[in-house]
Amino acid sequence: MISALRRGATTGEAAAEAEAFAGEPVDVPAFVEVLTELGFVDDRTGEEREAVRTAPIQFRRWMGGVSQRPARPFFGPVAWTVYAACALFSAGVFVLSPSLFPQPARDAFPLGDIGLSALLLAPFALVSTALHECGHWPPARFPSS
Repeated sequence: MISALRRGATTGEAAAEAEAFAGEPVDVPAFVEVLTELGFVDDRTGEEREAVRTAPIQFRRWMGGVSQRPARPFFGPVAWTVYAACALFSAGVFVLSPSLFPQPARDAFPLGDIGLSALLLAPFALVSTALHECGHWPPARFPSS
C-alpha cells in the first residue's frame, strides 16, 4: 500500500491493492492517519510544502550498503540445507554428550574471580550481541516474496 501511495495512486487504488494482497479489507484512512501522526506523511500544501526527510536514517547510503549479489548465496536452498544440517548436528551432539550443555557457574565465570569474569563477560556479551544484530542486515535486503 505504501508503494502504491508513493507512486501517486489514490487512496482508493491503494486500498484495492492492499485488499488484494491481504485478502481482507484494509482501513486505509486509519492507516494514513497513523502514518501522518508518526511524521511519515507531509500533509502540508502549496508554498509551505518542501522535501523533508521524516526519519533520521531515511535514504542513507549505509542502509542499502549490502549488495544483494554477494549476500544471495547465504539465502538460497543450498544455504538453508547447510543451516538445517548444522542445527541437526548440534542437537545430535547435545543428545550424545549432555555434559556439553552450558552450565552457568562454570561457563559464565571462567576465571576464579567472579568480578574479573563479569568484567570480561560484559564486553563479550556486547560484541556478541552487536554481531548477532548485524546478521539481520543481509536478510533485510531480501524481502519475503
